[in-house]
Amino acid sequence: MRRALLIGINDYDNSPLNGCVNDAEKMANILATHENEERNFDCQLYVSDHDDDERINKRELKTKICELFEQPADVALLYFSGHGSLDSLGAGGYLVSQ
Repeated sequence: MRRALLIGINDYDNSPLNGCVNDAEKMANILATHENEERNFDCQLYVSDHDDDERINKRELKTKICELFEQPADVALLYFSGHGSLDSLGAGGYLVSQ
């Protein structure tokens, strides 16, 4: 089994984005099936846009990512479209939730 978690966050309070949800949705469509329409990845889409009531917080984001990699899979793919941040050394980074 091939699993993919695709996350797109547009709705940030201080620095909203516009294309992240669309990017995640398009990537899910690309990964879900092969060109010949055979099933490829089992895709889970997790998005928050400007008009959504539900927000993606740090705990929920971490839970979703852990669930992806805890389940047995031949391939587990994480796709994130949203804000990120580098640590003070520039050696590592963080995904930014709402």
